[in-house]
Amino acid sequence: MYDAAYVPGGKDSVNLLLEEDAPKRFIRETYNHGKAIAATGERIEVLQAAGIASGPGVVNGKSGSDLTASFIEVIGHRHWNRPK
Repeated sequence: MYDAAYVPGGKDSVNLLLEEDAPKRFIRETYNHGKAIAATGERIEVLQAAGIASGPGVVNGKSGSDLTASFIEVIGHRHWNRPK
């Protein structure tokens, strides 16, 4: 059980996540269930590989305290108005 997903950083981590189908399925299921997702920098590649570019409750393109504040804000509720 979880309420949100944060894609970890680092090029090596991203490469490992991109090599496997399970992480991409997990991110896609998180998105489909309206849960919050955050990723920045090269981590956005994992979202794109899962077929997610952006949408309500998806925080990307931010860093540091801006990312943290935005992610906390979207964790509080589900985002059912996402395109599938």
